[in-house]
Amino acid sequence: MQAVIVSSNEKRMGEIAGQIGILTLENKPPERDYVDLYLATGGSPLPVYDYLKVSYRRGRISFNFTRTRNLDEYVIRDRRFWPFSYKVFMKRNFFDAIDINPANTCIPNALARDPDEEANYYEKLNEDLGPTQVTYCGVGPKTTHIAFCEPPADINSPTHVQCLDIRTRKANARFVNGNVEMVPEYAITVGIGTIRKYSNTVVLLTTGNKQNEVTTILRAREFNPNAPGTALRTMPYALYCITKDDLMPEWSGMGIEDVKGVDRILIDPTDDELRDFLKRTDFINIAYAKS
Repeated sequence: MQAVIVSSNEKRMGEIAGQIGILTLENKPPERDYVDLYLATGGSPLPVYDYLKVSYRRGRISFNFTRTRNLDEYVIRDRRFWPFSYKVFMKRNFFDAIDINPANTCIPNALARDPDEEANYYEKLNEDLGPTQVTYCGVGPKTTHIAFCEPPADINSPTHVQCLDIRTRKANARFVNGNVEMVPEYAITVGIGTIRKYSNTVVLLTTGNKQNEVTTILRAREFNPNAPGTALRTMPYALYCITKDDLMPEWSGMGIEDVKGVDRILIDPTDDELRDFLKRTDFINIAYAKS
């Protein structure tokens, strides 16, 4: 199942993608101890985290039985950058506002003395924990990376230390007052092979201004090493949660015939329409398969 869900704005995108997570938590089989999620960082997942935090405050959901794994983390050599680490990012933007057990939040160690050893450890951790029910990921500007897997990418890559593309570093300089020199040159990232092996379902998140990247992914029929995000087109169940601003102007009235290999396109679905779609496409059973 490959489906595109177009939202009117990023707030609504966050609500839709957040409801996918809530539905997953609500349907946890009683024999399972935890719901497992891969989580992303950067700007794209923030509307999702905002929606999930509000849902928790209103008593709709609990994260007591949730385990998370972040897709990546910087390799930090200059401790001045620590406040901008993804560990700090996740605590500030999500974890500190919900009831998740900190012991159940997994992020590579940004300060590891041996980053390669840490990458191997994180890959083994993924193997030990097994599949995630939902993988939330974004797509990098210009490089079309997922996690921090930069081009040219290997579709079978495990967790590894990645040298960051200068375009990625420039894009992420906005988080450090525009100073690209402050952005680390390396990161520990799960590999595309890791994502494909341990993701039962994938939800791609975009919040506008990703027209080129979204177009590259949706027009792909197979994996392109120079556009790592095209690996999502090889996934058995992938949902592309995008905003109308992520569509090329000529795609404004697009239908199935315009995007080869996509099974369904939903334009601004209501909550009921979203849940009906997920039910009809057997989302829950797929999310909890192989577990």
